[in-house]
Amino acid sequence: MGAYHPAYRLQPEIRTQLFEADAMPAREYNLMMVDADRDRQGLIDSIAKVDGILAESQVGYVYVTAKLSKQQLLKMAADDHVLWIDITTPTEEDMNIVRQFGGADYIEGKGKFTGKGIRGNIFEGIYTTHQEFAATTPWRTRPIAVTRSGRSTHGTATFGVIFAKGVVKTARGLLPDGQGLYTYYPGVNRYKLVRDLVDPKKSYKAMFQTASWGYSRTTSYLSTSAEMDRIILAWDLPITQSQSNAGATSIPRNSRPQAWAKNIFSIGGVRHYNTLKASDDKWARSGSIGPASDGRIKPDLCGFYDSVYTTYSSRTTGYGNFGGTSNATPVNAGHVGLSIELWTDGLFGHTKTVWNKRFGARPHAMTSKAMMINTARQYPFSGTTHDLTRVHVGWGHPHVGNLYDARNSMLIVNEEDPVRNKGENRYFVMVKAGVAETKFTMVYKEPEGSPSASIQRINDLDLKVTSFRDKTTWWGNRGLLASNYSMSGGSSNKVDPVENVFLAKPKGGVYIVDVLGKSIVRDTHKGTKVTDADYGLVISGISGGRDKTGPALSLTTKGKGDLTFRITNLPTGYSEGFTFLSLTTKKAVGHGNFFGIEYDNLTGATLIWPKIKGDPMHFPATTDSKAFPNAGYTLPAGALLLLKGLSMDGVTLFANKTGLFESTNVSRVKL
Repeated sequence: MGAYHPAYRLQPEIRTQLFEADAMPAREYNLMMVDADRDRQGLIDSIAKVDGILAESQVGYVYVTAKLSKQQLLKMAADDHVLWIDITTPTEEDMNIVRQFGGADYIEGKGKFTGKGIRGNIFEGIYTTHQEFAATTPWRTRPIAVTRSGRSTHGTATFGVIFAKGVVKTARGLLPDGQGLYTYYPGVNRYKLVRDLVDPKKSYKAMFQTASWGYSRTTSYLSTSAEMDRIILAWDLPITQSQSNAGATSIPRNSRPQAWAKNIFSIGGVRHYNTLKASDDKWARSGSIGPASDGRIKPDLCGFYDSVYTTYSSRTTGYGNFGGTSNATPVNAGHVGLSIELWTDGLFGHTKTVWNKRFGARPHAMTSKAMMINTARQYPFSGTTHDLTRVHVGWGHPHVGNLYDARNSMLIVNEEDPVRNKGENRYFVMVKAGVAETKFTMVYKEPEGSPSASIQRINDLDLKVTSFRDKTTWWGNRGLLASNYSMSGGSSNKVDPVENVFLAKPKGGVYIVDVLGKSIVRDTHKGTKVTDADYGLVISGISGGRDKTGPALSLTTKGKGDLTFRITNLPTGYSEGFTFLSLTTKKAVGHGNFFGIEYDNLTGATLIWPKIKGDPMHFPATTDSKAFPNAGYTLPAGALLLLKGLSMDGVTLFANKTGLFESTNVSRVKL
């Protein structure tokens, strides 16, 4: 074995040109990394050192694109972050761009996530005989008609964006192993349809629905908008809806009335010009835009408006280029399906299920919406008149690669903590110094509004984030109409059931997250006797929880009433530490309200525990190698015998002179 010579890293055409060309113009190259997870930042730094121009570096890609001169190219060919270099070329009109851009290829490479066991309903007719829709496995039969069958080339295209199996590789759908259901919509009672789709006694067991059509365009919230809010509130199914294609008209806000619904996933458009680069994407008067008539941010998300190659034909082997928000909408639905697959595979700490049990283990609809918005790829913009401003493309393009990568640095509340009228639910999270961004998303499901009202919101829940260190406060959506990141101060949002706080390079330390039940006049949580409301809450970019990249806590027992505490990878510079315990373990590991555990009476006991050398509950920093946390600490057999059979969560926090600054993961043990 010898050194990996730079010549071996170059596309043959490049080597030929290096030998034969007197001069080579500066141009763009794709620089493939040896390890896409570890080498990205090092490669970016190397490009900067040779004064190259970074053109594209997206999470999930195996390469970085840079503009390099001949001499810069030769230097990069000798860089050991680089596995291969080739010349960038124009991308053609393929569905596989969608799969790469939104992270579907990325997560397939990570864990073979292709939609196995995921079932979705396309609310259109299709040509079922297309070769891309053939049965392949026990979990993927021919398309199944629900309520009414019928044929449409348009529906065939939307179905193919999600479920095409990949006979033609460039038309492969987002869920090639998923089970497609379809319904030809004329005359169908949608409320009953969705009820049947989610009825656990029936065979359909749909996990999402998508519609790339709607009633006559309007700028108002109408009865058909209210209908969708009622359907989603009643049956808890995530539904994507095309905003429409009025961007180039004199009234670009003209949209399908269903898209103005509060609970629906409204989907706008962005032109990608057949390239993988996000930097050249533009709204460019494509899809219909928001805001809604009452000022709510719409669309919620966006997808490719132009040139996607899929099953756009009535023929068994026919294909064509598909576009508009009709395409963008199933693109989003497919990513929702992939997110449900990740969830039910246990990637966020919830119970892993087998493929045919996913329906009963799926997240709630508003949790799905919060997950997609929180991890979407935002388009950079500034100001309310920018081409890619918020009400043109919403919160961005879905990206399941971002969702996958954030899986261990998230707190997710899956409609588990109903908030009462005038009540408050509080969460404590730790943000590690140096993190690129931390994002907080709260989405609550709404009863149908009144089309005659000036504001369609019925209940009013608020998201508030506070830095414990300097008391800076951010309210949901403040500043986000004109910027990618939030403004501090101000007051609560009064119109949106989707509220975000996005922080760029936040200061490390403790953040307090409050969900406030400012005004709850319609009960949306039926499990209690009081008036309260459900919500999905997703926080990403935090430490602790399920994150073991920092200090790591392990609780173990031999089952004899004993308990051993061990911590590895201790942080530097701490002066004292606290280990908090909880016997409330109903939630998935790492998703509790107090640094990943659920605060209870046992947790509160630590707050008054005296600081004792070697005591895991409250300990000073020490150089003694035999004292906790430098060594393990064991409560002897019998000490916790009264708790035998119960589960316990634990988390350790570290403080310095400025306060708490670091957290371990949450460890769960059955005593």
